[in-house]
Amino acid sequence: MLDQEWFIEVLTRQDLATLCNEFKVRVQGFQRSLSNAPINLLKAAMKDALNNGIKRKKNNALVFEEMLKKIVKEVREKCPYLDKLKFEEFIVRVEVDSNISNYEAIAITILDYPYEYQNHKENILQNFRNKVYIFNGLSEELSRPIIEKIKFLIEEVSFESQYYTLLKKFERDNLNNQQNNLYKEIYGKFKTEEQTFKLLTEIDKPNQYVVITAFLLHDNNYKEDKYKSLLEFCIKKIQEYYLERYEHKIVEVEGEKLRYEEKNISLNRQIETLNNQYEEKKEYIVNVEENLSVAVNAGKELQQKHDQLEEIIRQNEPLQMFFLRLVTENQFLIITKDYEQFIHTPFEGVTISPSDFKKQLRNNRNHKFKEQIIFVTRVSFRTGRDWFNFKQTLNDNELTFEEIGHYEIFYYIKEIVEYLNRKEILVYADEI
Repeated sequence: MLDQEWFIEVLTRQDLATLCNEFKVRVQGFQRSLSNAPINLLKAAMKDALNNGIKRKKNNALVFEEMLKKIVKEVREKCPYLDKLKFEEFIVRVEVDSNISNYEAIAITILDYPYEYQNHKENILQNFRNKVYIFNGLSEELSRPIIEKIKFLIEEVSFESQYYTLLKKFERDNLNNQQNNLYKEIYGKFKTEEQTFKLLTEIDKPNQYVVITAFLLHDNNYKEDKYKSLLEFCIKKIQEYYLERYEHKIVEVEGEKLRYEEKNISLNRQIETLNNQYEEKKEYIVNVEENLSVAVNAGKELQQKHDQLEEIIRQNEPLQMFFLRLVTENQFLIITKDYEQFIHTPFEGVTISPSDFKKQLRNNRNHKFKEQIIFVTRVSFRTGRDWFNFKQTLNDNELTFEEIGHYEIFYYIKEIVEYLNRKEILVYADEI
């Protein structure tokens, strides 16, 4: 079997779509949406392009060696630690690095380790077909205990025994943290070396120390001699974590100090301005009695306006009662981006933004939206596509809704009342 034939066999559907896109391989009918193409079409297109490359054709041709070189170059850019590794070291590192796919590992093996590749080609292919690690059985390193593989992921660091308590402080601070974080998610879940190793292969490197810390604190594992290097690694990372927090706090304090200084300067300027104003208006103090008389008259006018406002409120009381009964005794909901307009009105409790509505629909299985008539303001959506997607959500959930087309709260309410009346739903018109 040619190298390029079984190389194609290793590729997943996503791998094929990625490579076809990167190397401009034509896939009939799916050129603009390669990720939707069936895997058999992707494989056939890749095979045709590679065969054309062998025949040195100009159109839709891909030379296998050139493709491998570009793949290897990109892998080394994202994983520079691969440089100058022996084959045995390489296959161990690849096993624990989830950033490197099977086809990328094979490309590196073919180009950088040709002798080992020829010797182990059949074993690699057989491992792939048996759905085990492709380099399984090629090195004694791969048969090491799990804890040895974990140690392989970290670097040697200095450590002093009195820092043991630092781990517990780290745990306490993270568990008491009000925000969700990785430590709270994994706390008490990863108790064995196997579980810890599996999670380490899936998590990004900057957060590996968090996983190992949780493992070390479980059942006092940190006291075991065999975990000493893990403990040293975590202590260093935790010290760096607290150092970064302290540095951030210092920056915050310095910023706050600067803000206080700026505020003090602003207050001094205001005091100076007030003093100048006082000097300019001192002469009015002499006429305080006259000013007091003006104030008394103004007070009388204010009282008169207050009485007028009370009368207006009294006259509008039936309308207020109408809206209150309309809201409390009719099952409907208003969805609008302008929900702030309804605050401090009888409609505040039945008004919600589109985003909050979708969140409740998604998170609350006991919602009662099916019992309500939903009114949606069309202007809450910037584009027709946004509006179409929102209507699709309502239809998918079998919700009754009515589109409101105006732009102001007055017209929103008018449309709602007219709709309820038109549908012969009781709206208490006798309250008006």
